[in-house]
Amino acid sequence: MFNSTIYLSKAHRNIRLFITHAGLFSLQEATYFGVPVLGMPVFGDQMSNIAQTELEGWGRQLKWVDLSEQSLRSAIADAMRNESIIEEVRKRSSLMQDWPFTPSKEVVYWTEYVIRHNGAEHLRSPLATMSWTEMYNIDVWISIVSIILVTLTVTYLIFKKIFKYLTSKFFKVKTE
Repeated sequence: MFNSTIYLSKAHRNIRLFITHAGLFSLQEATYFGVPVLGMPVFGDQMSNIAQTELEGWGRQLKWVDLSEQSLRSAIADAMRNESIIEEVRKRSSLMQDWPFTPSKEVVYWTEYVIRHNGAEHLRSPLATMSWTEMYNIDVWISIVSIILVTLTVTYLIFKKIFKYLTSKFFKVKTE
C-alpha cells in the first residue's frame, strides 16, 4: 500500500521541477506527480536516494560543495529540458498512479473488511500481545551478556594464573 499523504496532496499544474533534499517521501511525491527532481542531499539516506534517482534517469544531483549560481542554473536547465528525464519520470508516474481504487474507496474497503472479520485479529502485529521483555529480546541479551562475562572472567583467571606462575618461576626472591 502507498503512503496516504501522497494522495492527499495536490501538485500545482505549473510545477516543472521539484528541488528537494531528496528525502524518500519527497521523491515519492515527485514520482507520483511526474515531476523531475533536482536533489541537494544533506544527511542520512538522502545521498543514496538521489544517487539512485540519478542512476534511474529521472533526476539530477547537485552537491552543496559545488553550489554556485551557475551550477544551480545549469542543473535546473538540465533537469527541466532533458527529454529522457521527462520521459522517464512520466513513465514512473503512470506506473505509480495505476491503482485500482481511490483512497476513500480503499479506506471504506479496509474498514468493512475489519468489520466483516470481527476486528481482523489475523492482521494484528504479534507485538500487540507480547510483553516488553519478549519484544526487546531481554532473555537473548541476558544470555549474550552472561556468556561474554563468563568468557572474560575465565580468560582473566587463566591469564592471572599464568602470570603468577611465570613471575614466581623467573623472579624468585632469595632469602638468607
